Amino acid sequence: MDSNGIIPIAPPPPGVTSNFVDPEDLSWQLRVAIGVTLPIAFIICLLRLYTSRFIVGRWHIDDGLIALAVLLSVGYAISNSLQAKYALGRHLWDVPYQDGVTGAMIEITAGAVTYNMSLVMTKTSILFFYLRFPSPRLFRAACYAVMAMAIGNGLTAGFSFLYLCQPIRKHWDWAVEGKCVASFTIPFWVAAIVNMVTDIFILLLPVWLLRPLRLPPVKMLSVLGVLMAGGFVCGITIYRVIDIPKSLTTVDVTWDYVDNYMWMIIEINVAIICACLPCLKAFVKCYFPNFILSARTQQTVNQALSFLNTTPQPPVLPVGERNEPWNGSRGGSFVDVELADHSSDKTGKWTGSTRPTTGDDISEVPASSSSQAPECKEDRSAATNVDSTNVR
Repeated sequence: MDSNGIIPIAPPPPGVTSNFVDPEDLSWQLRVAIGVTLPIAFIICLLRLYTSRFIVGRWHIDDGLIALAVLLSVGYAISNSLQAKYALGRHLWDVPYQDGVTGAMIEITAGAVTYNMSLVMTKTSILFFYLRFPSPRLFRAACYAVMAMAIGNGLTAGFSFLYLCQPIRKHWDWAVEGKCVASFTIPFWVAAIVNMVTDIFILLLPVWLLRPLRLPPVKMLSVLGVLMAGGFVCGITIYRVIDIPKSLTTVDVTWDYVDNYMWMIIEINVAIICACLPCLKAFVKCYFPNFILSARTQQTVNQALSFLNTTPQPPVLPVGERNEPWNGSRGGSFVDVELADHSSDKTGKWTGSTRPTTGDDISEVPASSSSQAPECKEDRSAATNVDSTNVR
């Protein structure tokens, strides 16, 4: 207790005096993480939703899930801002007891739920995006298995931790009579490791999806680079798993946890950005067509790199001819990945005998039955009214 009668959460170390007026504060790190990553994630998500609605002309379940993920991320940002207001970022002995109780209550309830549910929505959105495309039955089963694992882990981490203390209020008010489990170590480790495993699976699944397509090395790497952009998120998850021992042994939690919370903010927002990037190709082709290489330029690049290919590749064909199987008699190579939208195919099968030519082309601009591109800027209504059979 200081001279004003304020009781801190914990007594200060020997030789240190509690400072309730102008204490050291690391909460600026949280504000920077929120201020940089959340607006970008929000804008990228809006662009994705705009693309699906007004350019491609179709909504998918993964679009709705990623929108929910953004809303939950906003909730998590609000939760962290409130925690920083009351306790997070200062030393325990610089936080009045009642403020510490309020901050911990916000974290255990709103913070845990919004963080874990945002990750769940993002991961399921990515997996449903994968399921749009024609793929082997085993691949689809793997997607559903990873989805079940992610949902189960998110629900467990978001809600069941509340019941590790009885009554629940004892989580944040240590003066309340009750009891908690002897150690949170095992549940904490399990949740973190399962989260990391699902991230790795989601990161590697595109390799399985694209492996049957015979693409030039440069094109394959560029497509995998977009679909596997979540590698950064996976790296954050691995870092946080490595950091668990420190998190579980620290005493000054309101100070030492700032770094962990900062990376959690970055994690969920970068995950949203990575989930949206593959769906923005149609937007770029519509409004920034010069960013997409012409077929002639692409073919020239591939011919220059042809020495990297050990087998001949199928040629760049006009849209109307792409349903024809390639017999290897003509030169050139495919430079455009057009993964089929599988949402209308009830069989769930992909024979692999010919290159898929229907669907989104990773959220492709809808084309009319003629091979002319839609007038995106001048006549958006034409794009929204395109019959689904003409969306390639």
